[in-house]
Amino acid sequence: MLETRLTIKHLQMVHAIDSARTLTRAADLLNISQPALSSRLNDAEKILGTQLFLRRGRRLTLSPAGKLLLGSARRILTELSRVEKELLNVPDQAGQILRIGMPQYASYSWLPAAVREFEERFPSVELEIVSEASVHPRHALSRDEVDIALVSSPSRDIQLDRSRYQSRLLIRDEFVALLPKDHPKSGNPFLVADDFIDETYITNSAVPERNREYELFFQPNSVFPERVVQVGFTGPILELVAAGIGLTIITKWILQSGDRFDGVVSRPLTESGLFVNWFAIYPRKREIEQQAKALCAVIADNGPE
Repeated sequence: MLETRLTIKHLQMVHAIDSARTLTRAADLLNISQPALSSRLNDAEKILGTQLFLRRGRRLTLSPAGKLLLGSARRILTELSRVEKELLNVPDQAGQILRIGMPQYASYSWLPAAVREFEERFPSVELEIVSEASVHPRHALSRDEVDIALVSSPSRDIQLDRSRYQSRLLIRDEFVALLPKDHPKSGNPFLVADDFIDETYITNSAVPERNREYELFFQPNSVFPERVVQVGFTGPILELVAAGIGLTIITKWILQSGDRFDGVVSRPLTESGLFVNWFAIYPRKREIEQQAKALCAVIADNGPE
């Protein structure tokens, strides 16, 4: 590591004194007091062990050592100014990571399109799905652990602090029952809560979560499956349903992004269906607004068919 005891302030001081010729005018140029400038000059001369300026009354002229330092100071300050201007013109997203928090039951069907979009429009921005935020994406957003939270709600509006955050409605999704093709209830045009009472229910979370089937479907009907099998990932859940182990409730958006299973069928929940809306929430920060809007557009374009 290069070590130096002189600072940029020392270099600016030498340049200012050479231009102004007096400490008073140089102090004005640097917007500091004359005693502070005198102290800075003494400090530099003490560090270097030599005199930088020759005093001729109130006027100061460069000593040989001062001329040498001034030449270096001009080069360094010119280069620093050039680099600062260059960096100011670099887009804000350079080296940025856009962190996304989303629940386990959300779809990833939009991700390939988002990666392609960002490679083209924001090549310096990386997309990161924060797995630790999958349980409570909004909490993660409030703790600044993610930049964008994807959340669902049965309402077409979402409550949040509009002075700090903004939201966008992305897609309208539908919860559907998934059951084996040869299941006795597969011929039903739709399933109601009572159809699950005597079934093995397979889910990725045995703990009731907001805006999901427990809150929106089972609880309002005072019905809860007697047997619950918890599996953490969508793929294995579909495999178990196809194998005839049980039933599950899943969104059409996930079905669109997952593998197709010939041995399963989907049925609406209730005659009128059970719908949910997906939102993106992100803070009112200029540095991520452009990327957040682009991501929202990609997700909206890749919603359930």
